[in-house]
Amino acid sequence: MPAPNTAGTAARPGSVTQVGTTRTNEPSTGSSTRSVGRASPDDFAFIFEYGSCWSSRLDTFAGTYSREKVLHNPAVTIELVLTPDELDTIYRKMEQIGFFQYPEQFAIRVPEGRSAATVTPASKYHFQVRSDGATKEVRWHDNIVGYTSPEADRLRELIQIIERIIQTRPGVNDTRAQGVGCV
Repeated sequence: MPAPNTAGTAARPGSVTQVGTTRTNEPSTGSSTRSVGRASPDDFAFIFEYGSCWSSRLDTFAGTYSREKVLHNPAVTIELVLTPDELDTIYRKMEQIGFFQYPEQFAIRVPEGRSAATVTPASKYHFQVRSDGATKEVRWHDNIVGYTSPEADRLRELIQIIERIIQTRPGVNDTRAQGVGCV
């Protein structure tokens, strides 16, 4: 396997880069194994899609980060492979917040008899996570203003961790759409 590319060039479609551990896009056998010193199961990988006006996607199965086409800005995909420590940090946070118990369609519940304002555009999130041979999906359209919940706050903490990791990577800022805003 080639070494991780930190120069921000596009990854080959379907290619998987390995850094210190085996992460593949092959189906899991369902075994719950962990490498020595690892918090996350060996089969732990995820896709995280997020955005408000357009979406970005971190795919740890393929080792890529993508931004969709935005007006005159073409779609962009770069190689982005998380380190075992970064994967462990994200996995530990998922365990801490009870991510695997969240409903597939998460929403903040507005108290009965109360009204809430919504914001447009709103952030949309979609997680597809493989862990211990199982797959978990969570979707959230975070559009409620004035109300929150402990579950929403915890999910936002997880999102912030992932976004911080992404933003520290060389090449990610080069994928930002230029000269556009939400329309």
